[in-house]
Amino acid sequence: MFRASGPLEGIDDIPWKRLETAFGSASSVPALLSKLAAEDVDKADRGWEEMYQQVLWHQGNIYSATAAAVPFITRIAALPKVHRRPRLVSFLAWCCLGTEPKSPPYTAAGIAIAVREATRDNLPLLRPWVDTDDRALGLAIAELAAALPFDLVAAAPTVRRLFGREESTQPRIALAGALAMLGDR
Repeated sequence: MFRASGPLEGIDDIPWKRLETAFGSASSVPALLSKLAAEDVDKADRGWEEMYQQVLWHQGNIYSATAAAVPFITRIAALPKVHRRPRLVSFLAWCCLGTEPKSPPYTAAGIAIAVREATRDNLPLLRPWVDTDDRALGLAIAELAAALPFDLVAAAPTVRRLFGREESTQPRIALAGALAMLGDR
């Protein structure tokens, strides 16, 4: 039997068929994560489209499969030659800010907590990318820092540097929000 290794190590240990996505069973998630980790940019982009448009994050909602997939997405984002790293880091931020479908405000949020914990547990993999000069990746790191301000304090200098350089209004507003979330830590 083939066992996945690298960023997908342990993927076969997850009971994907019992987990939920936006449109039902998560049985297709291992295949899309495999595409996402592909060295071929077209294949990786197909994995992104599947993940983004239909499965793990949909209209701000997150699912049980999202929590199980976050460690793999983080490992993929940390690969030295990954395609679209900023996009993956932003996706992690969106997941951290997501909510469970049909959950009223102020109720227990088990899936949301699990997603945030899975992201926190895997943040060390992204630390080498925090002090980046790449604008797109820096903005994505700022998004993730705003979503988890107490966990990604190391991003504050990058966010400050980007804020000082950024000339476009919308990114400056987002960076100001990230700085406000990070505070003076």
